[in-house]
Amino acid sequence: MNNRKRALSIPLLLSLVLIVGLLGFFLANGEYTPAAGFSWKDTDGLLNGSKVTSLVWDGSGLYAGTSGSGVWRYDPGAGVWADIGGALSSYVIDALAWDGSGLYASFNDPFTGAGRGVWRYDPGEGVWADTGGAPSGYDVTCLLWDGTYLYAGTIYGGVWLYDPWRKAWYGTGGVPGNLEVFSLAWDGVYIYAGTDGDGIWRYAYKPEDRGKSTWTEIGGEVGDRTVNCLAWEGSRLYAGTDGGGVWYTQVSVPKHNIILVIGTVLLVALIAAAAAAIVLLRKFGKRRVSPGGVSA
Repeated sequence: MNNRKRALSIPLLLSLVLIVGLLGFFLANGEYTPAAGFSWKDTDGLLNGSKVTSLVWDGSGLYAGTSGSGVWRYDPGAGVWADIGGALSSYVIDALAWDGSGLYASFNDPFTGAGRGVWRYDPGEGVWADTGGAPSGYDVTCLLWDGTYLYAGTIYGGVWLYDPWRKAWYGTGGVPGNLEVFSLAWDGVYIYAGTDGDGIWRYAYKPEDRGKSTWTEIGGEVGDRTVNCLAWEGSRLYAGTDGGGVWYTQVSVPKHNIILVIGTVLLVALIAAAAAAIVLLRKFGKRRVSPGGVSA
């Protein structure tokens, strides 16, 4: 490749990168148009007589926790439900969470309302096992798997962290330990806990800080509301409240803004590269003259 072609290849390469970046931006921010109207279908009617309290997807099937009818798994391909309740069949299932290979369920006694802790179901073995630990003495209202650990929100017992490799529970401490925790969410860095009229709290977990309190109250306008559910969208945290609607707070820079920044940087780099290419072309385009007056 001669010098002129090498000089031209720089802006061409950067142009390609810019085009790919802009294409990614438009694809990431394109409008989704749903089909006209919605048509709901019954999965197969098997759970029509049950109160379904929780749902979780495992990648190929749907788990449903019920009030007094145990836990069921739905196979969308076959269109059938299978009872996997086992030892939990007569209890009220409060929450479910999937860790990539197994199912966690928290439940309570339908007669006394007393919490019975958190159990884990192994689909390969087809058996339930008690995770034990402190949460067994509390009413566990919500579960959250963050990719490494399981978090359990309780009534007046705080938020607990379960390490599946050590098979041990650890208290996260802090103010939520004295509150009724109804919901949990994770943004990839922080754990959020919604409470009964005591705001929303944020927890930054670090392995070296296990057992230490690092909870921060971020309730703001929803600080005095009951937060029944939380959802993380990618840059916003949404909170569903009891009688107060759905609120959100901007937590980080939206993805499309980041893409715009990257696109702008690439555009500036392209302009700079084009200017450099012009200079190089002018330099290499000049015919050099030898001392004898003959063009080189």
